[in-house]
Amino acid sequence: MAATVIEDRETRSLNFATGRTTATRRFHVFDDAVALTTPAAVFALFGTNGLPQEGDLFPGESEVYATGFTIDLVPESRNVWQVTFTYENTEPGAVQPLEVGYVEFSIDYAFEFRDFYRVNPGLAIPTNGTPTLTDVAGTRIDAAGEPLSAKVNISTITITETVSTESVEDRSAKIRLLRGRRNNAVFYGAPLGQVAYQGASARRIALDK
Repeated sequence: MAATVIEDRETRSLNFATGRTTATRRFHVFDDAVALTTPAAVFALFGTNGLPQEGDLFPGESEVYATGFTIDLVPESRNVWQVTFTYENTEPGAVQPLEVGYVEFSIDYAFEFRDFYRVNPGLAIPTNGTPTLTDVAGTRIDAAGEPLSAKVNISTITITETVSTESVEDRSAKIRLLRGRRNNAVFYGAPLGQVAYQGASARRIALDK
């Protein structure tokens, strides 16, 4: 006899708030012929006998996908397992924040005043981080040798990536090498040579990440 999958229809729920849709479904799974003794045995049934799998749509919905699940042994039962699927309005297969390969970024746009002796310099931005020795020219704005304040636009780009612990050593070597270098192609809208790499920080978020 094949494994039996029974959905508890009364546990179906769908919630919508502030643009985010979440849903749940719960199933009971058992096998009278070959007992299911581990969560792995239950997981192997995903996608069969009516049991969903990650990436499946919630019934009746077009953009609400299964993104997670829990597998629990029903107390005092003969190897009956309870499987609860959670759904969200997200792309199927999307990498989650704590999964290797997840990338997020933020950009802060700001300006500040700094003291200058000249404005509108003709200094070309170096593409390889090496300063030029050419006279910057420009227009003097100092007052009897004292600099005056001028507005400077600043953008800070922060990229956060979840990576495997074993890759940190190689990444660290590259980060050490690239500190202080500039972009050699357009980077998030910034022209060639206008973004300087400041470096990085790392922290462990799991045993292997």
